[in-house]
Amino acid sequence: MSHEEDMAWQVARTFGRKLTSGLGEKLLSVVVIGSLADRCFLPGVSEIDTALILRDDPDDEAESTVEAAKKDACESVTASPAVHCAYLTRDDLHPPYPPERETAPIVLRVHDHGILIAGEELRAEIERPTPADFTAYVRHVDLLVRASLPPEQNDQNFTYRELYGLAATACRHYIFLRENLLIWRKTEVLLAFLMGYDDHPQAGVVRHFIEQSPAPRDVDAAFVRDVSTLWRELHGEVTA
Repeated sequence: MSHEEDMAWQVARTFGRKLTSGLGEKLLSVVVIGSLADRCFLPGVSEIDTALILRDDPDDEAESTVEAAKKDACESVTASPAVHCAYLTRDDLHPPYPPERETAPIVLRVHDHGILIAGEELRAEIERPTPADFTAYVRHVDLLVRASLPPEQNDQNFTYRELYGLAATACRHYIFLRENLLIWRKTEVLLAFLMGYDDHPQAGVVRHFIEQSPAPRDVDAAFVRDVSTLWRELHGEVTA
């Protein structure tokens, strides 16, 4: 384990302890998901992704407690990655998985490779979302992301990390809807796209992330447009 990965785990565990103390009985579980749980953490690119399983949807007080716990955890080490959390309730661990709640991918990640750091172990209760559940989610999130990208929005204030995530997500959705194969690791899914679709018109954009990762490049308007086009074209082919 690298020093950076070890520090990320320290931050995650501090976050879990702060939540256990601050949320009390409202909190059921804190689960690390994403690259840290999947042992593919990239310093400077990866964030600390977590799923918080609560008794009920969070109220304002609970959300404030979570934000304070994030801040305290990140300040516990030097140059901490950001902590990101997704909220689930116990009811979200069972179908139906409405696409507008965007729970299907989080539940899948908790089920498939989540690592419990606080609270109860609830994965045995999960009814794994089906391919149809994930497809409905993909169609829903595609509409939301399209509305946030140029030219619909002139705001091009994207970070390299955000564009890297968009490219990996676009490839993940494309491969899933064409092959019914779900790949979570960002680098792995980008490589899988190039191996299977190297002649695709958007392969060059994907190849950039493989050749440059994890070192970020400057983000300019042209780069944002390239990734926006990648998202639109890949989703346009498989969600039409």
